[in-house]
Amino acid sequence: MPIPTQTSWPPSFNITTYAMGANSSLPSLIGFGTDGIYPNVIVKSARPSKMIEEVKWENGSGLTAGQILLYDGDLMELDVIDDRAVTWPQPGTPVTLYNPQPNGTFAPTELYMTVNNNYNAVQKQPGERTLRCVRYSLFNPTQM
Repeated sequence: MPIPTQTSWPPSFNITTYAMGANSSLPSLIGFGTDGIYPNVIVKSARPSKMIEEVKWENGSGLTAGQILLYDGDLMELDVIDDRAVTWPQPGTPVTLYNPQPNGTFAPTELYMTVNNNYNAVQKQPGERTLRCVRYSLFNPTQM
């Protein structure tokens, strides 16, 4: 099977023609790095997660008789290098971030609400900030 030549990044291919993964001729595609998640900022780590609440109810014996999973939105925690040239969002301020979570191949731009903006200082290391941002399913954040 010929390996297709690529002229752009990320690589694209016809999945019906070529197989992916360890047992095929093409390498696995993995998400790599944090470039672009928060434009013009050095992001050390990003921890996107879905805010899912589990609601259970019990029968007369105390065993779980039913369950509902409520998807309330997305949570994004970012560890970034503090840059004094950047105006950091304060709690209650909307911020636009790329969410790498949906399927790994496309990161949509989404509007989040800044919940916290903590500064971390460590001896002989650059200052860091930890941003905690949320995006709820039923409403868009606005300036508080």
